[in-house]
Amino acid sequence: MARSSFPLRRALAVGLAATALALTSCSPPEPVAPVGPAPSAEGAPSAEASPSASAPAAGSGAEADVVAQYEAARAAVDLAERTAGGMAFELDDEDGGNWEVRVAVENEEFEVVVDAAGTEVLRSERDDSLDGEDAGRLNGVQISLSEAIGIAVSEYTGTARLDDADLTTEGDTVAWEIGFVDDVEIYLDVLDGRVIRVD
Repeated sequence: MARSSFPLRRALAVGLAATALALTSCSPPEPVAPVGPAPSAEGAPSAEASPSASAPAAGSGAEADVVAQYEAARAAVDLAERTAGGMAFELDDEDGGNWEVRVAVENEEFEVVVDAAGTEVLRSERDDSLDGEDAGRLNGVQISLSEAIGIAVSEYTGTARLDDADLTTEGDTVAWEIGFVDDVEIYLDVLDGRVIRVD
């Protein structure tokens, strides 16, 4: 019986192997992800369409106006000096937006009114004899009023408009006093532009 069963077992083994091979060859292939065109870029958000990327920074327009006002003040001082032929020692932002500049010409004081942009002289006239105290302060000035405004603006950390500028003294030091409409005042040494103090 042992001999007669061997061919049977061998036949069964061969049959099972053939069946397994047939099943393997007939099984469906593994699914493959379809390959297609990439999604349209129209549906994807872009930096250009993003509000945070395209919107201007808040307050940028107001800040630009303030910077323009600083530059106009310096231009007004320079124009007033050329017009009167002397050295400016006082600046005031008038209510109408124009600039009133006082200029020392030898022993006389001239008042020059310049438009808000600092480009046109609206009025120029002799105002009075130069005050002796102002004349004494002007003798040691090495930094012009226009330069002092530029230095003060670079030191200033606020965003307010320029209000006025004047020649004064801080102790024994002659100084430019540059004022802003938020009541900040910057004092500069007239010899070298050094910041004396900020109020």
